[in-house]
Amino acid sequence: EQAVEGEFPLTARQYKFFDDNFINSNHWNRQFSFDVEKKISINALEKAFNQVLQHHDALRVSFLQKEKAEWVQICQPISELKQAVFSYDLSNQKCSEQQHSMRRLILEGHQSIRLDRAPLIKAFYFKLDNKAGSLVIISHHLLLDMVSSRIVFEDLMKSYEYLRRGLTCKLPAKTSSLKQWTEYLQSYSLTGNFKQAINYWGNFPDRSEPKLSLDKGFNQSLNIESSAKTI
Repeated sequence: EQAVEGEFPLTARQYKFFDDNFINSNHWNRQFSFDVEKKISINALEKAFNQVLQHHDALRVSFLQKEKAEWVQICQPISELKQAVFSYDLSNQKCSEQQHSMRRLILEGHQSIRLDRAPLIKAFYFKLDNKAGSLVIISHHLLLDMVSSRIVFEDLMKSYEYLRRGLTCKLPAKTSSLKQWTEYLQSYSLTGNFKQAINYWGNFPDRSEPKLSLDKGFNQSLNIESSAKTI
């Protein structure tokens, strides 16, 4: 399948996100941190990151609010994406200085995520000494969750290892695109075929588990982090 470009509808979860009307919708990010134990090739990392962005259309989307407050997502071509990989050499700093610099640069990375500026996922590599480093990936939650992130990171690691050795990496075959999925959901919602399912799930019995009972005389106010013990 060819790379997807252009405008298409939101998913149900994306609609819910914008309906919640957060104070700052740009800042709803996930952060993933990885310790790097050997020298990394920034050139290979950049190429691998771009290959993953090209392969997964959902990672190239930005969001635009149109007339009547309607939100849409737009999948950008890889050539129009802003810089996605950043590298910082902190090897000349003391450990405490490195931690301070990393916190500052990571915060700036979070603040740089804007819904209208793809990509909404960025990588930051910090060189800490001649070998070790830290790789931090920041993504808006509209792009990645804990399930999809595993798929993306597996592809990123595979692509990087191939490119680092000067080889060509072929990622797994693409499935239905996000564009196809959202357009199908939109067309299905217009059929009304789902209405009978609403009654079924609306009357579904509550299967929530009962709360665990507490010890007699237990003071709930003492149930704080500082009282935690490891057995």
